[in-house]
Amino acid sequence: MKTSHRLHHRSFRGFTLVELLVTLSIVGVLSVLVFLFAKRGMDGAAASRSLSGMRQSGAILLADAQDKNGRFRFHVDSGSPAEALLPYNIVRTAIGLNLNGGAGDAGEVCEIMHWDPSRLKPAKPTENCFGLNFTDVPDSGVVWQTGESESPPNEAVRILIAATVALPGRHPLLITSSNAAGEERFRVLESAGELVGLRANGRAHAFMMDGSTRELDRSALKDAGFSRAYDNRTRPPKPVTL
Repeated sequence: MKTSHRLHHRSFRGFTLVELLVTLSIVGVLSVLVFLFAKRGMDGAAASRSLSGMRQSGAILLADAQDKNGRFRFHVDSGSPAEALLPYNIVRTAIGLNLNGGAGDAGEVCEIMHWDPSRLKPAKPTENCFGLNFTDVPDSGVVWQTGESESPPNEAVRILIAATVALPGRHPLLITSSNAAGEERFRVLESAGELVGLRANGRAHAFMMDGSTRELDRSALKDAGFSRAYDNRTRPPKPVTL
């Protein structure tokens, strides 16, 4: 009977402090791993949507340039009345949405011209979207000229002649963008503090002028003429030199 009692007592003894600490440590490590895998999955999904949206948007902008005798014509500032020449609104018009439509129309375009609307909601979709690359790279024939819009007339625009670009497969037309607050911007203009935005994997997503989409690391971004970027893996984003 004593032996039976002793065995019964041992089978119900509690955990020691060391055993509890080890168990909690294992649970903590597993929780971190689950979080990291979930975040990686979310970032991967956002990256896939980003590249798909860039492909659609960029194709529209290339077609728009063909309709304009091989010239890219964009309004470099956000403001009426030349907002029709903002990249976002060119895409908006091309897919049959009213330029002066409501928030629903803006949201529809936002899905294909924004990194991830469900996680980074734009304050103003026409301005907080993929960036049009206004960077000059003279050695590659990329020089944006200043001109006037045809409709509306006498509005300053930036013009790039597609035929002058020597290596279209190396020059981004659209690219993930960021300002110091981590907001996407409709233009990449380093003089205005609106830079390339590095995303989840520390790379930028870009639609190239030859119609391809790519992920660009810092070395490729430097070769494309950029000198600075914001790393959006932190909040606020970290400025980096390329």
